Amino acid sequence: MRAERMRARSVRTSVAWRCTAAALFALPASLVARPARADDAQQFELLQGIYNEGHWEDVLKRTAILLDPSNPACAQVAGAATAAQTCHIADVALIERCHEMELVALAGLKRESEADAAIEKILRQNPTYVPDPAALPAAMITRVREIKTRMQKELEEKARKDADDKRKAILSQQKMSEDERRWLEEITRLASKETLVERRTRLFAFVPFGVGQVQNGDKGWGIFFFTTQAVTGAASIALAEAWKFWASVDVTKPDPTTGKLPSKAGVYGLRDGLALGNRITFGAWIALTIAGIIQANVAFEPESITTRERKLPKRPEPTIAPTVAGGPNGVSFGLVGTF
Repeated sequence: MRAERMRARSVRTSVAWRCTAAALFALPASLVARPARADDAQQFELLQGIYNEGHWEDVLKRTAILLDPSNPACAQVAGAATAAQTCHIADVALIERCHEMELVALAGLKRESEADAAIEKILRQNPTYVPDPAALPAAMITRVREIKTRMQKELEEKARKDADDKRKAILSQQKMSEDERRWLEEITRLASKETLVERRTRLFAFVPFGVGQVQNGDKGWGIFFFTTQAVTGAASIALAEAWKFWASVDVTKPDPTTGKLPSKAGVYGLRDGLALGNRITFGAWIALTIAGIIQANVAFEPESITTRERKLPKRPEPTIAPTVAGGPNGVSFGLVGTF
C-alpha cells in the first residue's frame, strides 16, 4: 500500500509539473489575439455531422461548396470552427472522403445517373482510386468497379499522360534550376569585376611632346615623341643662341685677348653652319610635332574602358536555433534553421 501511494503521488507531481510548464509556455501565446480559422478538418467534421444524420440534400450542397476550388481555402478563411464556411478543402484524403459522401447521398436520393457521373469524375481525377469498404456500401463499391472496368482504357491513357506530364515537369524544373545556376554564375562573374570608364578630350591630341599619346594609352609612342621633340627642340634653341652670339661678333675689331682681327671667312662660315643646323633641327621638331598630332588624332578614342577585380561579399552561413513549445500534453523541443 505504501508503495502504491508513493507511485500515485509521483504521477500527480509529474502531471502537475507538465501542466505548469505548459501553462508558462502557453501564456504569451494566449495574450496575442488571433482569429480562428475554419480549417479542413473542422469543416469536414461539420459535413460528417450532416452526413451521419442522413440529410442527403444538405450533404450535396455542402460537398459542392467544399469541393469547389474557386472558393478560398478553408485554412485561409476566418470564422468560428462550429460554423460552416464558404471555402474549399485542400487535403487530398478529405477530398476523396467528401466524394464518397457525395456518392452515398446521390444513391440515397436514387439519382443513379448523377452518381455514375460523380464516380467517373473521381476516377478521372485519380485513376488509381480504390473505394473504402468502410465508407461505401457494397452495391456502390461494385458500381465503382464496373465503371472503372468500362473506363479502363481511358484511365490507362490518363495515367500515362499524367506520368508524362510529371516527367516533363521534372525536366522543366531541372532545366529551370540549371538556368538559374548559370544565371547566378554569370551574375557573380559580372559582379566580381568593376568597369571604369574614362572620358577623353580631343584637345590633348593637339598638344606636342607625346601628351596625346599618353592620353590614348600609347606609352611607347608618347616616350618616342617626347624624346625626339625635346632633343630637336633643345638643339634648335641652342643653335639659335649660338648663332646670335657669333652674329654679334664685329670682324672689323681686333680680339681683346689676342689683339688680332677675327677671320671673316671663319666667322661667316660658322654663322652659316649654325643657321643651317638651326633650320634643320627646327624643321625636324616641326615635322615630329605634326606627326605626333596626326598620330594622336588617328588613335584617339573618346572613352577608355578598363576593368578590375572587385571583392564579393561572403555567402550567408546557415543558422540553426532551438525552439520550445508548450501544450496540454507537455513541452516539446525542436530546431529551426535558415539555409
